[in-house]
Amino acid sequence: MRDGLMLCLRLGINAVEVEVDASSVVSLLANATETNSEFASLVDDCRNMLKRIPQVRLKHCYREGNKCADRLARLGTDMEESYVIFDAPPTVVVPLLFLDKLGTTQERCCNEVVLTT
Repeated sequence: MRDGLMLCLRLGINAVEVEVDASSVVSLLANATETNSEFASLVDDCRNMLKRIPQVRLKHCYREGNKCADRLARLGTDMEESYVIFDAPPTVVVPLLFLDKLGTTQERCCNEVVLTT
């Protein structure tokens, strides 16, 4: 996320929508008083960069809601480079982008909890 925000600032982007599949990240960034000592410097960097972008929408999105980002994240775990900017979508996400364009959706699968007394 920090790298993405740095790229936005470098490119002079004035409006950005940040969707992450970790609600704890959204909570940390949205609430200036909330801290996490292990990641304090990273969170502070992101907060400061978010303040420098005039229009920001920060929201939680379930992994199923953004399969492209999920697939890119998994692709990143297999790459040797620590930072890559693609000029065109990698082939692994092209079918997912096509499905997004068609407006297809996928239900979020949740484990059912059965309470017994």
